This record gives sequence, structure tokens and C-alpha cells, in this order.
Amino acid sequence: MSVIPFPQPTDDMTPAAAIAKVAPERQSFAIALGDAEPRNISQFCREYDISRPTYYAWRDDPAVVAYITAYRRSIVGRARDALLKLALDAVDTLGEALSNPKLPMGAIRAAETILDRVGLSKEAALPKHAPVAADPVLNINLSMPTNPNEVAEQQERRRRREARALEARYRTQASERHTPDLAD
Repeated sequence: MSVIPFPQPTDDMTPAAAIAKVAPERQSFAIALGDAEPRNISQFCREYDISRPTYYAWRDDPAVVAYITAYRRSIVGRARDALLKLALDAVDTLGEALSNPKLPMGAIRAAETILDRVGLSKEAALPKHAPVAADPVLNINLSMPTNPNEVAEQQERRRRREARALEARYRTQASERHTPDLAD
């Protein structure tokens, strides 16, 4: 398989830059896949007037994969930013609770919950030998590349691995069929 010649962007390619690399006839398809994998592929294919083989070919297109990864990373980034802003507001709420005993308990609990979700709970302040709290939400990481060349290389490595595994399985089955049974 030849690698598609694309300029080498940074790994934090924006969705707008990534969609520009997708063939024009595939852009609306890529945008739809960026939001979510379809629950019903046949219905999705009818909506986009494509065949199932075309769906799978386009879905695996390195430029489409790169766009979907960039798009989903941007969503995670926006969610992370919103969560950090909520964490700052939660700290302010807890600070206010120190001077305002009439602050509703619901506001205090909500602030504590937010800080717990971002890994800033009271357990996080305990010594290192204390039990570890759940992983914070802020450690979200999408490790798929947003460079179409890297996606194509990754797909090719996966195909080769799968082919080697299939070949090894076939050889094992063939040798088992030809091994004489010593119990006879």
C-alpha cells in the first residue's frame, strides 16, 4: 500500500485543517462519522447514497480517520477546558463557604463533586501511602494520529499483524490435522 503524500502537519491538527485533506465527496461522510459511528450502517449508507463496501473504504481512508481523530480531540479539549473552569468555580464556592455559613449545602456538595472529578478531592491531598482516588477525568487522551500519513502507516502495520496472526493460526491448524494420533 502506498502512503498518501500529505504535508507533515503537527499532531494537533485542527478539525478544519484535517477536513481540508479529505476528498470533497467524502467530507460530509467524515463529518457525520466524527459525531458518532452509525448504529445502522445500511441506513447510513442509504442516507449518503453509498454502498456498504464504499462505507468501509471511506471509513478506513487515512484522511477521514485523521479528521475524525482531530474532531474528537477538539471536543475532548473543549470539555476539558469547561471542566477546568468549573473546577475554578468550585474552588471559589468552597472559599465562599468558609465565610458564608448560609451557603446551600447543595452548592458545597456540587463543588466537592466537581473537584473530585478533576482529581482535586481531599483524597488527592493525602500522603502517598493513602489509597489512590479514581483517575481524574482530565487524563483523557486520544492517541490516534491526526496526520493521514501516520494513520495509513498505522493501518498497514495492523493489517500485517493480522495477516501474520492468521497465517500462524492456519499453520497450527494444518499441523494439527497432519499430526498422527499416538493413542492409536
